[in-house]
Amino acid sequence: MELWKNYTNKLAHQWGTLDIEIFERPRSLYYGDPQLSPITNTEEPQYPLWKHLLKKYLVSYPLMLVCVAISLIMYFTYCGIQQSTDEKYPFNDSVLFIHAKSMRMAPSLGYSLLIGPVNLAYKRLATFLTDLENHRLQSSYENNLTSKLFIFFFINCFVGLFYQAFFNANFANVTQLLTSMVIVNAILLKFTEQIIPYLWKLQKKKQLIEKRSDDAQVSSAVRQLKTLTPFQGTYGDYVTIFEQYGYVALFSAVFPWVTICALVNNLFELRGDAFKYCHVYQRPFAQQSWNIGSWHYAFDILSSIAIVTNTALIAMQPTVREYFSSYTDVEYILIFVAAEHVLLAIKFFIDFAIPDVPYEVEIERVKALYESNQALRRQRANKALQAEKSIVRL
Repeated sequence: MELWKNYTNKLAHQWGTLDIEIFERPRSLYYGDPQLSPITNTEEPQYPLWKHLLKKYLVSYPLMLVCVAISLIMYFTYCGIQQSTDEKYPFNDSVLFIHAKSMRMAPSLGYSLLIGPVNLAYKRLATFLTDLENHRLQSSYENNLTSKLFIFFFINCFVGLFYQAFFNANFANVTQLLTSMVIVNAILLKFTEQIIPYLWKLQKKKQLIEKRSDDAQVSSAVRQLKTLTPFQGTYGDYVTIFEQYGYVALFSAVFPWVTICALVNNLFELRGDAFKYCHVYQRPFAQQSWNIGSWHYAFDILSSIAIVTNTALIAMQPTVREYFSSYTDVEYILIFVAAEHVLLAIKFFIDFAIPDVPYEVEIERVKALYESNQALRRQRANKALQAEKSIVRL
């Protein structure tokens, strides 16, 4: 990840977007009373800070807590249904094994089907709340929206797996729930992002063909554009990658096949995204950016948690405990705690050793800053010289 960040900063420098956040203009949707800016000396909208904080702490955060509570209630309801189903359909009779297995999978599939719509509803709520907070800068807007999505999606998608793995120590349920969540999530994404919008496009295209006589002067390109769905931004793609990365990074020690599932899904997703952007959505407007913003910190936090999670999951495996049978429980725990600390130290060392900005790019930035300062000095010297000449003439 650090190498990738290093490379993105190199590309950002080549494309001239590395330092675009040094001075940001207010967002186009930012509103407030027009006041004179001390920086640009022009009128810009200004919004009272107390109103912004009031909306943030008395509206956004309480609603986020309510959503988190609803998510936890959903999960523990699923746990109760799953437990009663497991007791009702045991694996005692081999003849009814398939029937029992399918019935025990039903609660996991139902819970996985419910997660998708809940995530979509919360994403819309988070966007509405962030718009309501009225952030002045685009970077501040994106940081707050990303933090809202990170907190809820982490709890809604991963807390149930953590509970099954560390509190119940039921790795069979972890594997079952993880499998259903990965498969159902992939299928739902195909329907919601590609199939349904494409069918909607065909329906709109059919309606436009029937009304072609009414707008005969409109070009075919415009008519084609009307059938496409407006581009919804990249947050959906980031959330999808975040979920998948979490499933792979956090729980691959319990269910290694999730990595193969993720690889196969990404191969289909690669062509699916190409189809989506070419045939389903309208062409998005390009926006300058020098990195992926707060999502990098979200993935970095997830990577650190993954080290702790996988170390603990490996330590909880009975076969691993048998291998260290000569050690006491305290010594066994200390061994894996030390291993976890070593892995975290290696990660932080890599983060520190690999610079975010390549050395040659940093040299170019300093060189550009020096040249701009020299040009500013020459400009000031020329102005001073012209002022002296005008005084001498007088």
